[in-house]
Amino acid sequence: MTETSPRRNGPSWLTGDTLLVCAGLSMALLYAFLVVAEPQGLALVAIVPAMAVTMLVLWRALSGDRRMLMLLLAACIFIVDAVFRVRSYSDKSIDFQIVMKAGTWALLIMVAVSRLSATLSAAISGERLLWTLFFGWLLFTTTLAPNPVYSLVAVFSLISFFMFFASISSRFSLEDVLITILIACLLLAVVSLIVYFAVPSLGRSRVWVGNNQVISGRLAGIAGNANSIGRICCLGLIIVALCWRRLSVAWRFAPFAAGGILGLTLILANSRTSMAVALVVIGMHVLMRSRNLHILVAFLAAVFLASLLAMPFSNDVLVALSRSGRAEELATGTSRTLIWSVVTNLSWQKPLTGWGYGSSLFILPQYERFMGHAAPHAHNMILQLWFTTGFIGVALFLVAIVSRFILAIRRGERMIIALLLFVIFNGLTESSAFGGIANITSVVLALSAVMRESPVNARVRGTGAGAPVRTASPRLA
Repeated sequence: MTETSPRRNGPSWLTGDTLLVCAGLSMALLYAFLVVAEPQGLALVAIVPAMAVTMLVLWRALSGDRRMLMLLLAACIFIVDAVFRVRSYSDKSIDFQIVMKAGTWALLIMVAVSRLSATLSAAISGERLLWTLFFGWLLFTTTLAPNPVYSLVAVFSLISFFMFFASISSRFSLEDVLITILIACLLLAVVSLIVYFAVPSLGRSRVWVGNNQVISGRLAGIAGNANSIGRICCLGLIIVALCWRRLSVAWRFAPFAAGGILGLTLILANSRTSMAVALVVIGMHVLMRSRNLHILVAFLAAVFLASLLAMPFSNDVLVALSRSGRAEELATGTSRTLIWSVVTNLSWQKPLTGWGYGSSLFILPQYERFMGHAAPHAHNMILQLWFTTGFIGVALFLVAIVSRFILAIRRGERMIIALLLFVIFNGLTESSAFGGIANITSVVLALSAVMRESPVNARVRGTGAGAPVRTASPRLA
């Protein structure tokens, strides 16, 4: 008996691919006309094809297309961390970039709402309820902020990723999502390398020399500053280590190619914190196995012994490691100790509820004379949370993340442990996931809070090259 394909409603030629081709041809004709008639009009209509492609991707994603869901996630991560213009901290006007970022969060929320039952079920089940309560408190603190609109948008950006991951947590494996995030990190790194050499005014970090800003040699790319692109590359390298086998199956040189691009970008960014975090997290992930515990103990003992031997020459060591050649740069954590002192004093003025989520961007620059420069955040995750959400926000966060960490250890979720360590270690000298608008660290935190590692991946020992493969990881449909 011959099988017949299910009958579709409407004309057989009316498919998403056909509409995309027609839209592309139409825009090509329009551009050709503008090149001849009105060249200045090209920029004005550039948004039209972008909107057409966006609507097509959203349409397919809402209909459940797995590839389009991952494409949407990769595009959102790229747009959230990309910066296409330079402006001062005091400029909070709404421009095309803010509108574009807000649009990506709205798309994620639409996908989550389209599967509202699954989203709510995942968001309130088990330990995830603690994160829901935490994000609810962040939402409340926006009413206390000096700029409630900005604070509300910032919290909305965090919640959008949390809800999106909740909506897809039962359909995708953690490894699927990590590969998608890696693609976004690689795209950001490649574009940043191009911009670094082609457009130095945008692609290189700026430093203060006296009262003037000068372009330095550190790569900032399209992430806005060197620390941001460093954090992105750090995460990318960690994902390469976590998904080494999956990448090798696709192409045996894929881990080396991805690691090379991300490593080169990280070196040019000269982000020491990100370098250290990448080495520590990857090292701990590889060594956190029973047969390698002696190596971990030996490594920690060697670090401790080296520290003791270097202590008499601490000033020389600090001078050698600093960028400016001054020991004070590292002794004060690049002026972070001054920032922490100011943040602590301000936090005690509103210890329970804080100043409102995202408020550091508006309050801390007013104390520039005490910090040496206008800091947009506390440069420490816990201090940032205390300043913006009070003791209540800190307590809710600590309960949620400690609970998740304990469960990950019990379940043997090594990938989740590595991701949580990435968030925590970045929070030692940066605001990590809570600087304001969502960044790549916020995405990782939301992912770790909602997604669970598959039992197969959690049981398999080792993720490095040459590790035994017991069961193939699920692929994208």
